[in-house]
Amino acid sequence: MIHAEYEKRSGQTAGTSDLSTAELVRHRIEERGMSVSSLAREIGVPQSNLSEKLGGERGWSTAAIRGLVRELNIRAERLLG
Repeated sequence: MIHAEYEKRSGQTAGTSDLSTAELVRHRIEERGMSVSSLAREIGVPQSNLSEKLGGERGWSTAAIRGLVRELNIRAERLLG
């Protein structure tokens, strides 16, 4: 959460183009002060599935992509690529 707090205080945001999809999702979760569990509830996927997606053990489902676009403002293309 240190990075997100610094960004808020300084009015700056870190570039995210060099982050993996999982790193980007984790960064956005941190920015919002959320947990993986709370995000999973918000986007309507089981927490274990979201954790597996973030760990690279599972691909991104259509439901997860839609939820991440809506909740974390991540472009769908980023999740598909």
